[in-house]
Amino acid sequence: KALAVVTGARAVSTFAADVHAYLPVGVYSACFLASFVFAPGVSHRVPASKTETSQIVASARAAAWSVLPVLVMLFGKRGALWGTLALAQASCLASAVSDDGIDENNENGGDDETMESDANNCGAHDVTVYSNPVDDLTLAWGWYLMTSQLFFAGGHRCAFDGLHFACAFTGFTEFNFFIMGALLAMNTWSGNIVACTLLPDAVSQMVPCLEGNQSPRSTRAAFQRALARVALAYSLFTSIGVLVSTAFVARERRHLMVWAIFAPKFAFEACGIVVSEALMVAGVAGACKRLGRC
Repeated sequence: KALAVVTGARAVSTFAADVHAYLPVGVYSACFLASFVFAPGVSHRVPASKTETSQIVASARAAAWSVLPVLVMLFGKRGALWGTLALAQASCLASAVSDDGIDENNENGGDDETMESDANNCGAHDVTVYSNPVDDLTLAWGWYLMTSQLFFAGGHRCAFDGLHFACAFTGFTEFNFFIMGALLAMNTWSGNIVACTLLPDAVSQMVPCLEGNQSPRSTRAAFQRALARVALAYSLFTSIGVLVSTAFVARERRHLMVWAIFAPKFAFEACGIVVSEALMVAGVAGACKRLGRC
């Protein structure tokens, strides 16, 4: 468009208009193919020498990078900054809670938070693989705060007139209820999408990879337990937010601004927990399913 303004050429202006119209469609198509065609097979292309959790991490990162271009495009001018913020926060939170968590001599004496290696493994001595429950809660709390922060960082607010209705028409000139609704939902709950797709990657950094005397069964069980704990803690924090919002609505039900402030907040919290739980169940189930195939 800038080149068309400078040169004044009609052909350049026409080309810019065509690119502006068809570029979003190309992004949608590429992300659709990446999400449903290429991303599911990423784990099978990981070298066999890698651990099982490495295949889960590869699949989680492929899913995140498949959907991130659409989210960035829907945010418009602030999309690049929002995407950088989301990836930076997720990486920093995962690095903050990463720990070795290895006890080679099983010094914990059969503690419930440890997982002994398979005794039948050839040449493997007692190796304990575990994740710290405090780190699990810390990651879940940070993940919940990141989701809320990304919601407001995208320019949203808990009001129906704060929805970005214009983003639903990105790449389309005619109204379609289902397509526009899906794009609006992706834009509104983009923080939940990023959080749920990158959660297996973050959890895997709390379960170390054992070199040499490696117990795949112990590592797999530790990863499953850590992922389940973080997912349940994340759901708990989300439920607490909904509970507090419900209590405020019930307490201030006769307030003059109940329909302008408290009710929209309650509606957004209720819809948010439904979306979060659906995405979390899908993400955890997909990770466990891929882990079972390893």
